[in-house]
Amino acid sequence: MSKKELIDSLFVILCLYEDATDDGKTTTQEDYFAYLNRKYIFFRGRGNEEIACLLKGLQEIGFEVKHNELRSIVFHMISIIVKEGGGGC
Repeated sequence: MSKKELIDSLFVILCLYEDATDDGKTTTQEDYFAYLNRKYIFFRGRGNEEIACLLKGLQEIGFEVKHNELRSIVFHMISIIVKEGGGGC
C-alpha cells in the first residue's frame, strides 16, 4: 500500500465519523466502528503500534470524542505515515 493510500485510508475515519453523526446520511455507527476495527488490525499487523493504539482508543471512546479531537488524532496518524520511510504492506 502506498503512502497516499495509507493516508487516504486514515482520512476516511473522519469522513465516516461525520456521516455517522449526520442524521441525513446512511453511514451508521456500526459502519464507523467496523472500519476502525479493520484499520486497527491492519496497522497492528503492519507493526505500527502508535497508530494501532490510537485506533483502539477511538474504538473505546466511541462517539464521546468531539469532532475537533478526532480531526486532530486523524491528522496526527497521517503525520506518522508521512514521516515514516518506505511503503510497507
